[in-house]
Amino acid sequence: MSFSRENILDPFDSFSGISDLPFFARIDVTHSQATTISDTWTLTPTTVNELRLGFSRFWQDRTNENQTDFHTLAGLKGFDTDPTPANKGYPALLIGSSTGGFVIGKNNLPNGRGDNNYEVSDSISLRKASHNLKIGGDIIRYQVNRFNNSTARGSFTFGTRYTGFAFANFLLGWPESESRRVGDTHSFQRWNAIAGFIQDDWKVSSNLTLNLGLRYDLFSPVSDPVANKWVSFDPATGEVLIVGDGTNSRQNYALPETRFPGIATAAAAIPRRYFNRGDVWNMDKNNFAPRLGFAYRLGAANVIRGGYAVFYDMPYPNLGINGLGTSFPFSVTQSANGNATTPSLFFKDDPLATAAGGTFRQSACFWI
Repeated sequence: MSFSRENILDPFDSFSGISDLPFFARIDVTHSQATTISDTWTLTPTTVNELRLGFSRFWQDRTNENQTDFHTLAGLKGFDTDPTPANKGYPALLIGSSTGGFVIGKNNLPNGRGDNNYEVSDSISLRKASHNLKIGGDIIRYQVNRFNNSTARGSFTFGTRYTGFAFANFLLGWPESESRRVGDTHSFQRWNAIAGFIQDDWKVSSNLTLNLGLRYDLFSPVSDPVANKWVSFDPATGEVLIVGDGTNSRQNYALPETRFPGIATAAAAIPRRYFNRGDVWNMDKNNFAPRLGFAYRLGAANVIRGGYAVFYDMPYPNLGINGLGTSFPFSVTQSANGNATTPSLFFKDDPLATAAGGTFRQSACFWI
């Protein structure tokens, strides 16, 4: 059994981008626990059974040190300012160039995760003549709960484009570019990994040993039974596919298009439909993985070894799955670039309600 707790105050925040000014640190609170129970049972002098039960948990919360409710104080609208302190703070303000300017605030905080793994495994070992047999299997239940409110308070870049001085543009509220992310970024991923195997270490002769084995892996598709917000894409029809039937309360939780006119205009042009299932890909059921190895002794001092194996795995959340639960229409990222000569973006009211005089983009992540 193990337990750890870590509290970090990073004054310069190397994770989120170096801070140039005090009072904009990142606070990390991390907990981890793990426990294992095992039982080894000698059934006969040549037969042993081993049962293992395991649980592990990793919890992390990353927030801004500065919890000033800047948007309310400045009257800046058009952002998801959750009333909880974790989502408060300054927007990310880059004044000057990335190499010669300075930064106020952060664009990828807050974020956090709470991951649980439950595991049961059992194996039986049998020795008979020249064979050492082992047969077993395991079941793992994964729970991955995450959120990442990056750019939730907005990100603004003030360069020298309009007045010749970045700080002057900052005082006038004339950014060259800006972006925001609005919507629900929580994701509650669930899946199972089931495996069985058989292996044989066969001593063919005094000089040759063969290692033979076969493993079978079955991975359930990742689903989100809590929020039911998985999204995919049908390239044949151009439709955004949404799991479930649209009745889940979290699916209808403050969609960005219902609160921001600019997003509603763009969203109206994107066809979508519910496909009444809880996941976005089919289960792969043919994951048979053979293993072959050998060891051959050449004299008293030399051994030749070799082997071949096939392994199966599944995409892990950090490898792209996270975006399936935090994409359009539940979460939307917008960005705008200002006019090349005349200020067209303004640091007031709802700066991304329209993108007059600049460019306007909507981004999302889909599994195709």
